[in-house]
Amino acid sequence: MELKRLIVSGILLVLLGVPTASPSQARMNLDFGVKLGLNSTGMFGDAVEENSFPKRGFIGGIFARRGLTPSFSIQAEVLYTQKGTEITVENIPSLIDTLDVKLDYIEVPILFRYDFAVPMKFKPHLLAGPALTFNVSARGSTDDGGSFYPDEFDIPNTGSLDFGLVLGTGVDFPLGKGAVGIDARYTLGMLNVFEDMKSEGTNSDSEEIPFVDDEGKGLDLGNGGFSFMISYAF
Repeated sequence: MELKRLIVSGILLVLLGVPTASPSQARMNLDFGVKLGLNSTGMFGDAVEENSFPKRGFIGGIFARRGLTPSFSIQAEVLYTQKGTEITVENIPSLIDTLDVKLDYIEVPILFRYDFAVPMKFKPHLLAGPALTFNVSARGSTDDGGSFYPDEFDIPNTGSLDFGLVLGTGVDFPLGKGAVGIDARYTLGMLNVFEDMKSEGTNSDSEEIPFVDDEGKGLDLGNGGFSFMISYAF
């Protein structure tokens, strides 16, 4: 938790210290806002079969944006995001029909934003940049846990960190003293979520453990999915 506070504090210091163009060429103010929306996420990798389905979840948090020029700005966000999927993986025993994976994260994207100059009140923009993600919860549930699994269970040894790439677009329009924004983005996780998972200490038979292959190593699965959010900048 202390590491997360340090990272968030560092982001705000960076935004406050980023040099801007002259007052006539850039927005000198630092904009803050809130946003919330929905995720539609899944997992990708060699272990995922065709019968995998996207999972919907909540995403929301706060952001700060600093103008660098009239068109370019840097935007930092701190988001609570629910990811996961419903999948069948090759090594899960047949007694499980569907495995519902629920992964909750604190996500910190650092995005570069380009605003298009258009002769209208609304302003379309593009977003791109990296995102550092901290896992706070990893849960699984099954249609039929049988003798090995309860209806819901913790997924042990899930990777505590993920690193992703974000690409998105959106539009802002003025409302009151601030601006409402609508954006859509895709976030691609670059790390294996279950790389740290081992069969030792979890179950005596690796073939009975979700996300562990026949050699007792974590399956190569990564996060990926779309997010749709509405924001308000003060």
